[in-house]
Amino acid sequence: MEKIAQELLEIYAKRKIIKGFPFLPFSSQEKEFTQAFKYDHTADQQSSIFEILDDMNKEDPMDRLLVGDVGFGKTEVAMNAIYRAFLNKKQTCFISPLVVLAYEHFETLQDRLGSF
Repeated sequence: MEKIAQELLEIYAKRKIIKGFPFLPFSSQEKEFTQAFKYDHTADQQSSIFEILDDMNKEDPMDRLLVGDVGFGKTEVAMNAIYRAFLNKKQTCFISPLVVLAYEHFETLQDRLGSF
């Protein structure tokens, strides 16, 4: 336990020293992207999007895990962060634990981000 605690302390100390990239907001483009979603965001989605985009504004590296049941809009939340990264000329990596789900996400991402 002491070894694990020491390793965690070292990791967190390094993270405090290293500065990340502060992503600039693009209010008009992001508003257009949000309005293009064919459903209304739930309160939890809106809160998660706001918190994630707020974290992206900072120089501190973001350390966040988005969790929810199947079908509750995690992909849409992630796409808002992906879009901000794109607007800031950065790449993203969208990871899926299953090949079938990866294909589904690919189609969803193409459909949602295609016109942007």
